[in-house]
Amino acid sequence: MKYVQMMSEIGRHKKYYKKIRIPFRLAFIMMGLASTAWFLIRVIPKPSRAAYPCMRAAAPFMSGFVLYLLGASASIVSFKYARDKIRNAKYLPAGVLFLSGIIAGTLVVIRPDKTASAWSVTATVVHTSNEPVGEGKGIYPGRVVWAWDPFATNEYCNGNTNGDGIYDENDNAYFLPANNDQGRIDIMLSDGLKQLSGQSTDSLAWDAIFRHFNRVEKKKSDLGYTDGEIIHIKINAGSTWGSPSDVSKNQFWGMYSLDLEKIEASWAGRPDITETNPHVVLALLRQLVNFYGIPQDKIYLGDPMKNIYKHCYELWYNEFPGINYLGNDQISDYAGLDLQRLGRTPVELSSEDVIFYSDKGAVMTGAIRDKVYTVTQDADYMINVPALKAHALAGITLSAKNHFGTHTRNTAEHLHGGLVP
Repeated sequence: MKYVQMMSEIGRHKKYYKKIRIPFRLAFIMMGLASTAWFLIRVIPKPSRAAYPCMRAAAPFMSGFVLYLLGASASIVSFKYARDKIRNAKYLPAGVLFLSGIIAGTLVVIRPDKTASAWSVTATVVHTSNEPVGEGKGIYPGRVVWAWDPFATNEYCNGNTNGDGIYDENDNAYFLPANNDQGRIDIMLSDGLKQLSGQSTDSLAWDAIFRHFNRVEKKKSDLGYTDGEIIHIKINAGSTWGSPSDVSKNQFWGMYSLDLEKIEASWAGRPDITETNPHVVLALLRQLVNFYGIPQDKIYLGDPMKNIYKHCYELWYNEFPGINYLGNDQISDYAGLDLQRLGRTPVELSSEDVIFYSDKGAVMTGAIRDKVYTVTQDADYMINVPALKAHALAGITLSAKNHFGTHTRNTAEHLHGGLVP
């Protein structure tokens, strides 16, 4: 009996509340005020909150309310202006303003009745300073170190050449020894390593880095470098495009001869096309071999889908002849290179696909999967040495962009669709 009475009471109250109707304009104003206040209170102290789901839900109500206020204000001004004009007997302008006010007011009134979506395919994400995205890595997670010496390179280098395609002391390219102070570059790398690892010497710094990587990333015991392990040093050598026998294949960067010397065949063959500075690489080789004792024959150096130019090879080989300097004769543009004569170690393709892109061809239509060269697949460690340079799509290129060369296709054109202009 009590249950029946309770249900009857609920039904009576339900009928009563059904009779209560809030005017939609009043509801719109109330929700607009609440959404605007909520959005401002949350987002002004921390702009990155604008990407939160609750903020995305409040944004349509807030924007609709603000547009409503602007429209209403414009209507009031229009009517006031029209009234003044009528008093001055200027009926035509007053009529035009009156009609404009009616149209604007109508648009504002009917706008709240439309569906306001809380989600859009275009999301604006604000990255706030000193709030990194993702999980920090390294001995001191997230630590980034940098070194700068204004005298390490020649600021007056102008890139002029004599046009013979061979870069020597008669030219003024940025990568030549005359424009780089190797001693200062060595010191900068040493300082950076010690700051990154928190150690007092170069050898201790490398040991700490290898031990941390093996323990945390590879889930192995707390060991440094072990005899027999392979190190792949990945550089940026993206300007070795084209063919020495077919000028039409020189699409983007510098041509090269069969001796891997640059040839200035077009504007793109200029020596200021930036790649990994060879003197930074030389400083790295000195660290690994001279300070940490890595055997030269366990180091593989190069950009596997490209070739190392002569001026880089000679700089490195003169000091470290036992290192494996990579050469590519797998891509059609490089056919005809005698890698054995040039002292290069040929790269080989992996037997199966190794890279599987999360995009799955949605934006980068050609990016489904890729093979890599076996030197990348089989290495125990990779040291990525990119170049900081401008890029039309990426803005700048850093260590991630350098991996656009870590596959076996002729070009990385299929990956550039994923970059935001």
